[in-house]
Amino acid sequence: MPPRPIPPSRARAAWLLLAGVLGCAAPVAPAPPPTWGQWIWTAEDASIYAGIRAKHPAVQAGVLVAELTYAAPVGDTPGGVTTALRMSPRVVDDPATAVVIRLDDSVHGLFAGRTEAEVAGALGERLARLVTLLHDHGGAPRELQLDYDVPVRLLPAWAAVLGRLTGPGGALHGETVWVTSILAHVRDPAYGTLLRGKVAGHLLQVFDTGESPEDAATVARLAAHADLPYRLGIAAFERGREGVASTRHRDWFAQVGTACVAPRCEAVWVFPGGQPWELE
Repeated sequence: MPPRPIPPSRARAAWLLLAGVLGCAAPVAPAPPPTWGQWIWTAEDASIYAGIRAKHPAVQAGVLVAELTYAAPVGDTPGGVTTALRMSPRVVDDPATAVVIRLDDSVHGLFAGRTEAEVAGALGERLARLVTLLHDHGGAPRELQLDYDVPVRLLPAWAAVLGRLTGPGGALHGETVWVTSILAHVRDPAYGTLLRGKVAGHLLQVFDTGESPEDAATVARLAAHADLPYRLGIAAFERGREGVASTRHRDWFAQVGTACVAPRCEAVWVFPGGQPWELE
């Protein structure tokens, strides 16, 4: 538990006295603590979120609304990008809900033999339809989160595609767009340069990536080097067999203060995977 804060009136008086003694300017207030959010992939996740939000109304939600997949042409079948609708954003009664669009790993194949303009065109056609659907039936979403486990080798191409999607005339122009990332991405010294100006920030996920909670300080250091706004993505579920966990996802809750460092880290997001979690 964090220490009990000093009452604002006493804290201000103490600082003003110290400033007078030392002859220095009044201190600058520190960055606020991170906010919290939860991803919702299933009805069970929605139920978990409802319980969390009943106790902590400020916790935000991100609902998986669609998934894009790619199939290569085979014979007379043209292939292409297809859309599968998932959950309605109205599963959460909150106008501030973020919407998540998942890009399946099959989308890696879309980059093969195509220019970035062609990839952006293929994805943009589907994304534009989804954005129109969201605006028509649920109002403008607070933000769009693109959940894509892009291979490190495709980072430059993916960044260029994002620039076309979010730039003038793009399918996502005018939308607030965040993208998922993993530690392997931010280990690339060029990561921040590649994405800066194209997205609002990245959701740095540390579950199902092989990272250890002891790497929390490394996460913060690499994220700071990327110099982009980020949110820390942690998980409440564990993987394992016969009741024996083979992951330590939940141990990351204790490392939030180390891995999510203001001012660049603005929030912590939880992927429940059907498992409950709590805030102190």
